[in-house]
Amino acid sequence: MGQIGVKHKNAYQVTHGIVSYLDEPQAALFELLSDGDVAGDSYYTVDSEDNYIQIDNYNEKTKEIKGIFQLTLIAQKPRSSNLLPDTLRLQNGRFHTRIIEYKGRGG
Repeated sequence: MGQIGVKHKNAYQVTHGIVSYLDEPQAALFELLSDGDVAGDSYYTVDSEDNYIQIDNYNEKTKEIKGIFQLTLIAQKPRSSNLLPDTLRLQNGRFHTRIIEYKGRGG
C-alpha cells in the first residue's frame, strides 16, 4: 500500500476504481433506487483531492481498528437519478470496527 506524506501520519491515499484485488485502498459509491433493484448514479474519487484513510489504532489480537478518513466523490455522467448532488465531500470521517476474516461460502 502506498503510504502518503507527512501531512497524515499512518495514512494511505485512496484511489478511484471498481472493486479490484490491488493492495491499495479504493472508494466508490453506487446509488440504488426503488427498493435497491434499480441502479442510480455512480460516484468515484476525485484524484486531485486529498482522499485518504488514516489508521490510528490497530489491535492485532482483537482485530479492532480505528481511524479517520476523508473523501471527495463525483458523479459519473450521464446521471440517472439526480437525487444526490454531483459532488459528495466526506470530511472528518471516523471509523471503529473489527476486521472479520472471510472464510468463503459455507465456511
